Amino acid sequence: MFKRLLGSNKQPKEVGDILVSSADIQKGDLISKNGPHGDVYRCLFKKTKAVVKFFSKADSSQKSFKEETETLKKIFHPNVLLIMGIIAEKGITGVIMESMRCNLYNVLYEPTKCPKALQKISRLNKFKILRDIAVGLAFIHSLAKIPHGNLKLTNILFDDSGKVKISDYFYSNLRTPVKVNGYYVCSQKGNNAYQAPEVWLNGTFPNAASDVYSFALITIEFMVENNSFYGDYDTADDKSIFTAIQKKVKVTIPQSFSQTHKVILGRCLNYEPKNRPLMESVLAAFDQIVVESTMTSVDAIEFWSDRFSDGDVPLFEVSYDDVMFALDETVLSDCDENVKNEIKEDLAPLFPANGIVTAVDFDTVVCWFGEFFNDPKIIDEMRDIVSASYFSGLIDKKVAEGKLSGKVDGTYLIRMSFTDAKKNPFTLTRNVNGSPKHHRIERLSYAFVQARYQITIDNKKITAQTLSGLIEALTKMGLIVNPDDGVENSDYGEA
Repeated sequence: MFKRLLGSNKQPKEVGDILVSSADIQKGDLISKNGPHGDVYRCLFKKTKAVVKFFSKADSSQKSFKEETETLKKIFHPNVLLIMGIIAEKGITGVIMESMRCNLYNVLYEPTKCPKALQKISRLNKFKILRDIAVGLAFIHSLAKIPHGNLKLTNILFDDSGKVKISDYFYSNLRTPVKVNGYYVCSQKGNNAYQAPEVWLNGTFPNAASDVYSFALITIEFMVENNSFYGDYDTADDKSIFTAIQKKVKVTIPQSFSQTHKVILGRCLNYEPKNRPLMESVLAAFDQIVVESTMTSVDAIEFWSDRFSDGDVPLFEVSYDDVMFALDETVLSDCDENVKNEIKEDLAPLFPANGIVTAVDFDTVVCWFGEFFNDPKIIDEMRDIVSASYFSGLIDKKVAEGKLSGKVDGTYLIRMSFTDAKKNPFTLTRNVNGSPKHHRIERLSYAFVQARYQITIDNKKITAQTLSGLIEALTKMGLIVNPDDGVENSDYGEA
């Protein structure tokens, strides 16, 4: 239930487009009481669901907010929380923000509070989220030319679709470090675990370099789901962290990280702020980090990095046309243009329909079929499979069941498998006694030997050199009859 916010109806002096009247706010449920800077409520702002943070009297620096208004109203970025309005009236200072679903702390430690897509995140998606955070932070530093000053898990938010956005960047003028028990903190109420050493030791006002340090700590915690940055020193206790900083304890960077990742994090975590990279440099390294950390084939990494890069940094994503052009210059160099166009059309179903191919997409296809960029014979096999009547492409289990629902026993289809693309590249889905059954098809060898594929049905192992040969063997055994005709009889899902 929403109540009209009590306050002056007098229109404030015009400073910028986002300076608004408190009369435009209907305050709703309390989200957070007595936070580091005040209270946070759900609200309606001009009939739009939003969130409003009202500052405590000690933090009600209306002058600094008015000074920042011209900068804040220019900040529009998909990875930065939208500021919808600022209230600066007698007795009331607040910020109106778009409403979000959860934060990075929830994602890591309270996942049930988050959208389903964030409740179990793959290593690849973690890298994508971290890259988006880097993009947002680099944008704030370069365009707005303001530091965040207090980057931490609870200031990194997600909407209902799982899109990540940086919040609280507009409090930069309220980050003055306060000396407590011999060390400095920017917040006497919140978590200071992500503060940079120069803030702890000298009370240095947070800046872009301290944001870089904070980002590196968040990266490590998000990837390993643990915040023991300083070994045995308790990161929940300010005094313990300060002791570690005093002793210049080096933050532990996991050995499982790629070499590029370890190097860039090491630079970010340098105790000397002047030796840390700019956020733009960190962002530039992230594409290379993602490529190295998520691609499994050494040859695929080399092929991708040699052909798709910005200077020395490999790109994370390119167009399907770019991929085909790279193949044209290598494995397809002896083919005429008509054949090249046919291959381009034939292989398209193995890649995302939006025409964008990521390094991971490319690596997955390599895991499914082998190093097709080096061997025309593999490309021939790929074309045979994609054009076969039994092939249903990149569909999941639910969609496969929907396709076979209501059809006679023995109807079957073959789809790509994402669970372990290298070991089990394909899945056979067939109707048995009125119900769909799923069987993994195992790859025994990438080489064109006699037994390359194997499937186990009713405790019987059937092997063949090609997928078509395996289908032929299963048909002769009566385990499958007719390939799916592609007509869906139910609404199980969408392909």
